[in-house]
Amino acid sequence: MKIYTMFFWIIFSSSLFAQNRLPIDSASGKVLFKEIIEFDSTFKSDHLYSSAKEWYLTSANQLNRSSADKNFNAGNMLLGAQKSNSAPLDHLYLIEKPLVVEDQNEKKLIGKGVLKYSGGTMGCIRIFYINFDMKTFIKDNRIKVEITNFTYNHYNQVSMTKSQVYGWNDTGPCMSQNTIESLLTCDRCGREFEKFYQYIKDDMPKIIQNLKEYLISNKPTDSADDW
Repeated sequence: MKIYTMFFWIIFSSSLFAQNRLPIDSASGKVLFKEIIEFDSTFKSDHLYSSAKEWYLTSANQLNRSSADKNFNAGNMLLGAQKSNSAPLDHLYLIEKPLVVEDQNEKKLIGKGVLKYSGGTMGCIRIFYINFDMKTFIKDNRIKVEITNFTYNHYNQVSMTKSQVYGWNDTGPCMSQNTIESLLTCDRCGREFEKFYQYIKDDMPKIIQNLKEYLISNKPTDSADDW
């Protein structure tokens, strides 16, 4: 009985620890940032859908994010504005067209995003490229936004090759690429990871807030010809 109790406590503690680092959805077990945004009665689903789609098509800079540099975008990369030796990798992970699913009947939009997180020149965390999905579900007067399906790739900032976060071999929870849920079980380099996860917790809601502000600014008018 003691063994079973200890095993349950270990599993429960690990889950609670991960939850404190990043929000975990109880149903899917995945990291999930979710918000339901309410609008007044003039914001019908068709209008919200077209406005949200427009946001996805015109806000690539919001979905190509960076903790250290300006958010990298298609314009900068195509013009050759290379600010570091990570520029080729920035281009590799660049998402020029974030919108990947548009379903007008279901009033659903799905986009892709990436966050480049730069750690220090020393320590465990060097450069992370975090990919994620942003889903928008639309009804009359409200939308639901979910940011989830996080995966990561970790690179050495000198060689610009994939490198495990910790350890001699590229295996286990601290390996160079996997889901972020797996990375949450990496129990090394605690302070660096706390700073990293806190950045994600602070940054993801900013994307949702930008979409919200964009939709509010596109308030419906009485006539399509009312310029």
